[in-house]
Amino acid sequence: VRIAFATSPFPVVVAVENHCSLEQQRVVAKLLKEGFGEALYVLPPDTKTLPSPEELQSRIVLKV
Repeated sequence: VRIAFATSPFPVVVAVENHCSLEQQRVVAKLLKEGFGEALYVLPPDTKTLPSPEELQSRIVLKV
């Protein structure tokens, strides 16, 4: 994951196209969490506004 931010600290957006069953989505989510670790940004449940790019520095953002 460190190499993703070698040039810029701004967030890396990973676009995921999902054609999985709910069970397989859980497996994919677990693998992504394990692979990206603390770098993976998880939006808190009660969030009313999205974070700025500055707030997401050195983070991985999933676009599904």
